[in-house]
Parts: sequence; C-alpha cells; structure tokens
Amino acid sequence: MLTRSEQRFVQSPETFSKSQRRLYRYRINKKIKKFVSDLNIIIERNEKLGLNLRVLDELSSTAKAFQNSETSRQKTVSDSVVSKNSILDRYENW
Repeated sequence: MLTRSEQRFVQSPETFSKSQRRLYRYRINKKIKKFVSDLNIIIERNEKLGLNLRVLDELSSTAKAFQNSETSRQKTVSDSVVSKNSILDRYENW
C-alpha cells in the first residue's frame, strides 16, 4: 500500500524536510481514506463474499490501544499544565 519512500517516512519522519513531511502526510492520509472506504464496502458485502475478516479484530484492538495511549498522553499534558498553573498561582499576588 505504501511506497518505499512513504515507508521510510513512517519509520523516521525527522529525516525529511518540512515540505516533504507535509507531502507524505497528505499522500498517506489520502490512502487511508481510500482504504477505509474500500473496507466499508467489503464489510457491507462480506455476507456474499465470505471473506475471513478476523484481521479486523486485530486492527480494532490496535486502534483501541492507540486511542487509550493517546487519551493517557493528553491527560498527562493537561495534568502538567494544571500543576504548572497551581505553582504560578502562589506567586500571583506578590
């Protein structure tokens, strides 16, 4: 699905320039949208197709794990902002 250069981008995006990163993100997002569209059609018609869609269970669990880690990361960032603000609050009226 991904070209070799897109795979290299996914492995180490920091080695690409800002404009190259933007281009690769655009290209990969476009492919993801197409993939999701095709996948929805396959799922809808799978009763007639009889495909083994167990791999979707793995994909689903991976997506849930990512979502949980992202939620945890956002909570950590917001907790640090609250902590920083409470430290600054002590010095607010001096």
